Amino acid sequence: MKSLIVGVICFIASSWCFSQEVLILDEERNPIANVAAFNIIKTKSSLSDNSGIINLSRFVKSDTLFFQHPSYKLKKIKKSDMSLLSP
Repeated sequence: MKSLIVGVICFIASSWCFSQEVLILDEERNPIANVAAFNIIKTKSSLSDNSGIINLSRFVKSDTLFFQHPSYKLKKIKKSDMSLLSP
């Protein structure tokens, strides 16, 4: 199974752009469309677009997010830790 890489687009600069979008990439840094993101109790979800971009504004900072796609391994990340990731 392939691994998902969640690259941060604007989380690093969120203090000035207020964006909560991330780019979902595969190991070769190609964008992945249709990746589902959801919280642990599955009450909130979002889906990446054809460019691999997913909006995470509906999730709160304390949420643990799960990123899932049929062709890739499940990835679990705390939203509060996402600003520590590099693109």
